[in-house]
Amino acid sequence: MIKKIWIILFLGMFTVVTTCLAMEYQGQTVTAQDMKNLPPGIIENLSPEDMEQLKNATSVQEPSQKKNAPSDAENIANKLGSDTETTDASGTEKTNEDKPDLNGSKDIVSGNVSIIEQQYRKGYSSTLSGHLNQFGYDIFRSATMQPSSLAVPDPAYLLGTGDQLFIRLWGSGSDAEYSVTVDREGTINVPKIGIVQLAGVKYGDVESIIRREAQKYIQGINVSVTLTKLRSLEIYVVGAVENPGLHIVPSFSTIFNGLLAAGGVKKSGTLRQIKLNRAKKVIKVLDVYDLLLKGNRGADEILQNKDVIFVPGIGKTAAVAGAVNNEGIFEITSEKNVQDLVRLAGNVLPQAFGSRIYLRRFENNQSFVVNDINSKSINEWKKIAIQNGDLLELTFSLSQLPNVVNLEGHVWIPDIFQFKDGMKLSDVLTAPKLLMPDAVMAFALIYRYDLETTRVTPRQFPLSKVFTGEYDEALHPFDRIKILSRAAIGIRENFAITGAVWKPGEYEYKSGLKLKDALALAGGLMTDARTDRIEIKRKIKTGTKFETEYIQLNLTDSADFVLESEDRIGVPKLEDYFISLEGHVWFPERMKYYSGMTLSEILISRDLPKPEDILKPDAMMAFGLIERYDPKTTRTTSIRFPLAEVFKGEYDAELQPFDKIKILSRLELGIAETFSLEGAVWKTGEFTYQPGLRLKDALALAGGLKFGARTEKIEIARQFIDGDRVQTDYIMLNNDQDGDFLLEPWDSILVPNIKNATLVEKVAITGEVAYPGTYSIREGEKVSDLIQRAGGFSEYAYFYGAKYTSEKARIIQQKSIDQMIERLQLSVTKASSNMAQTAVSAEDVTAAEVTGETAKNLLQQLSSIKAEGRIAIKLADLASFKNSLYDFRLKNGDILDIPSKPSFVSVVGSVYSPGSFLYEPNRDLDFYLAKSGGIAKTADEDYMYLLKANGEILSMSQNNGFFSSFGSTVLMPGDTIVVPEDLERVPYLKMISEIADIIFKIATTAGVAVALSL
Repeated sequence: MIKKIWIILFLGMFTVVTTCLAMEYQGQTVTAQDMKNLPPGIIENLSPEDMEQLKNATSVQEPSQKKNAPSDAENIANKLGSDTETTDASGTEKTNEDKPDLNGSKDIVSGNVSIIEQQYRKGYSSTLSGHLNQFGYDIFRSATMQPSSLAVPDPAYLLGTGDQLFIRLWGSGSDAEYSVTVDREGTINVPKIGIVQLAGVKYGDVESIIRREAQKYIQGINVSVTLTKLRSLEIYVVGAVENPGLHIVPSFSTIFNGLLAAGGVKKSGTLRQIKLNRAKKVIKVLDVYDLLLKGNRGADEILQNKDVIFVPGIGKTAAVAGAVNNEGIFEITSEKNVQDLVRLAGNVLPQAFGSRIYLRRFENNQSFVVNDINSKSINEWKKIAIQNGDLLELTFSLSQLPNVVNLEGHVWIPDIFQFKDGMKLSDVLTAPKLLMPDAVMAFALIYRYDLETTRVTPRQFPLSKVFTGEYDEALHPFDRIKILSRAAIGIRENFAITGAVWKPGEYEYKSGLKLKDALALAGGLMTDARTDRIEIKRKIKTGTKFETEYIQLNLTDSADFVLESEDRIGVPKLEDYFISLEGHVWFPERMKYYSGMTLSEILISRDLPKPEDILKPDAMMAFGLIERYDPKTTRTTSIRFPLAEVFKGEYDAELQPFDKIKILSRLELGIAETFSLEGAVWKTGEFTYQPGLRLKDALALAGGLKFGARTEKIEIARQFIDGDRVQTDYIMLNNDQDGDFLLEPWDSILVPNIKNATLVEKVAITGEVAYPGTYSIREGEKVSDLIQRAGGFSEYAYFYGAKYTSEKARIIQQKSIDQMIERLQLSVTKASSNMAQTAVSAEDVTAAEVTGETAKNLLQQLSSIKAEGRIAIKLADLASFKNSLYDFRLKNGDILDIPSKPSFVSVVGSVYSPGSFLYEPNRDLDFYLAKSGGIAKTADEDYMYLLKANGEILSMSQNNGFFSSFGSTVLMPGDTIVVPEDLERVPYLKMISEIADIIFKIATTAGVAVALSL
């Protein structure tokens, strides 16, 4: 019984909480009623995860939480709108829709698209509703709560505590002014009059009340009262507003002012049923649509202290999209039919009434249907009922392509002409006065529509010839004649003017421009301008290239000379005859010309007498150029002169006005002479040759000589031409004696290197010696010398197990292994090929493929075996070992390892229990094989071998006579017995006769115990 009571209580609480719970989404509060009024189909479109988050969203949050952290339901709404919203670099969310917002509102105040808008935009398969917004909510963004300083309360305004009055009394010998405030008791205290009760008094009655009180004490008194400061009201704005709670507003504020103070109504809140509660009663219901659609604010009641404005959740909605004056999502109350809904949208546009009108809705909140409405029977629309979630879509009337010809582009008046049979270009383009300045006269375009392909193709025609009557063309219906602007297509022609004018520079060229006009554009001539030598530099085309023409004019005779585009006008001054020095020089300059001026006077002055003072490095000394203008031919000619001879005093020439002396650079001409250095220097390769370069300079450019350079045998290979052949001469130099030897271009220098001059040979000794490490050795040192330098053996040294590896031996062993693997590879390939050729069934083919893959794996295992380079050595105490057979000379990279004595013997391979076994003195090979369980059935006893600790190999094949003693071989600590697999048991290996022999040789050559996975 108790359990049933608890269950009932729990279910009851769950029902109450679920009904009252408000869920945050899109920054809005959604109550259970709001959920009921959402457009049909929206809940069905939510995923199970989104629905679960929406159910778990918190109903009550602190304002700071709402602003700072989006709720679960907000995340769902954002997810629903993620395909239409992006976030810019500043973090502000914005939609991707570029359509104009006819409602004047793109989003709600918080900047998000509401879940209702999302559904209408995406849930109705409509091409017209993709930008719909909820009607009316944008008013709270554009309106302001800032009270005007000029606001005057209505005479019916009731005074209360906090209102401040300015009272002036005059007459009967009195003239006084007082500023008083209505106190908590609702009274004011006026000097000479006393206390006057004003709480609840209308503002229009204040003067008469104070006058009546004053006349009790002073007869004939006049009174003037002004309200200077209004009290504030405390109101509560709750429900679906942006900032619910207590707000302070001016005393004569209305319901609408209160909503503004709370940040406006959320899109989840109603605009049609906003309630004003006073003293626990609803005294007014505000419908914002009356204000927005009718301009009626009769229900906008003036507030009083402690009033409560309550904004319930939004009611039923319906939307209108398409050919109406005001598209939007509307909240519906008394609207019952399509005609009422269209009135809310501002009625239809003249372009409406296309072939169809659609009413899209969710029947029974489940199935989606689209109803057709007769677009011609407007009076019948009031018979068509609307319901929550309806979307009315009014299509535009179908426009037909007009049968006209258009004139557009760079014309004074774009025009449209009704097409007529036989109509031509000249009927439209009657005179050039139709065109705006700078129209392109060479051509214009006709955009012609092809009814069959529905493509528009531009066609060119010669515009200027139409006006002259040289060209005309028949027009087609729908043609668009477009006149182009020179500026619009980037055509810009200039001319330049320099010299003795007031404003030199570049100017825009106009057709027919004359010389006198160009000078006027530049501000006119300066007083010292020389008008008889005006020079025009003009580009002319000759064949396939452009050349420069120089035209010299006298302004008196040629003021009307017609200029061309890109002309360059130079107006010299009276003293402007000059000579220019330019090119590869330190100080390019222009000098005043005087008669008799010579080349040497420009290049060799008293201040700069040397070539290096005027010429930059790598100047072309063989010749320079004088660019000279010939006024007779108006051409410029380049005259070559020997530059080096000018500096030697062996050549000179008289200059003419406007000569340009140009010094050339070897680098610019591509002249690059080199020499090369190889051998024992730090930087080898090619170097740039400079005249006067010596051997020691070249060696310095290469970073100097390396250690071991043979300086007394430096070789220079020098080429010289003998007749029509190139010969090479070899010159042997000693750096100490011939450092000043002069080099020539293309010399090749070789500095030989003494053999092994920089090679320091090193060997390593590790293990049981006093000082293990890596030691540098000199020529002829032996193993015993290395042991002695390492401090000799320690007491734990195991001579028998000493391991000596040589890099040279490793290379030889590895080469042998590689050759054996290559030989085995050929055998495997041959055997696999034979198997494939002899295969007679699918099973044989499969077996051949498996055999080839297995052989490939075997070869990969064998390829991983690397030679160690071990050399068998018999070590003994230093006194006995020195100068013995095994005391050989050391080589660079050798390693000697002296281990401590091990305590085991190992058995690996095809035995029953491979492993390491404790060493017992004087025990033979058979003894340790017995310890490992003996040889397995899969073993190949003929290829069994012993890998001794000293690196030697002893095999069964070496002792396979009738009286074999291999099994009685006495073992030493560290020895390893290797019992290989019987390769004959593997079918595919039977075909390779030498497989076992090769594998045995690879293993013994590498000095390893091989265990193959076959």
